[in-house]
Amino acid sequence: MWDLVQMWRSAGRGIEETGTRREAFNLMLSMPPGTDRAAVKDAVRAFAREEFGDQRDYVFAAHDDEAHPHVHVVVLARGRDGGRLNPRKADLQRWRERFAQELRDRGIDANATPRRTRGVTQRYEQQATKHMRARGVAARERGQLPLDSAAAFDAYLPTLSAWRAVASILAASTNGGDRGMARSIANFVRRTPVMVVVRDTRNEETKPPSNARKERHLDSAPPDIEH
Repeated sequence: MWDLVQMWRSAGRGIEETGTRREAFNLMLSMPPGTDRAAVKDAVRAFAREEFGDQRDYVFAAHDDEAHPHVHVVVLARGRDGGRLNPRKADLQRWRERFAQELRDRGIDANATPRRTRGVTQRYEQQATKHMRARGVAARERGQLPLDSAAAFDAYLPTLSAWRAVASILAASTNGGDRGMARSIANFVRRTPVMVVVRDTRNEETKPPSNARKERHLDSAPPDIEH
């Protein structure tokens, strides 16, 4: 690794000995536990080659220290043409979609859906935090989102509203399969951590919601579907 650092530093990439600019980006591409690790690594190899191969220097490594297979890709910020990498949200989503496609090409069921769309609030621990903990240094926990805060509910509102619209359309269909999917969507949303917290808050007779926004968020869940 040190040889690689020295090579990048002295290979005309414009990296100063010391400085404040970000000179590389670390991407982590991961899949749930049980996913074929070799397929994940191969998908990352193809993703990096297609996305960066002709423009930027990069190196990647697969980690087997956790249940979920994941690969780290380190990409130099300065490209071979002198341009600097400056990824935006659209770029990150494109990367996720390309990685998902590479996985599907290798027989792995994968979609580039955002965490909120999947109803997930758990965030993976950052590598820096993990290394700090290994050294015995106190690190701030990222863990669960503060679901009891108004900001958290506001963050999930567009997603819950979108699920409600999809469920409502499917529930009005004459196709039994569509109506079954609508029931599945309604059940999925009711089980998401955000809605669980909202229900718990509503069920506490002596503790009403702390603000009106929680009531508004409750109305964004898909309706009960009986047919």
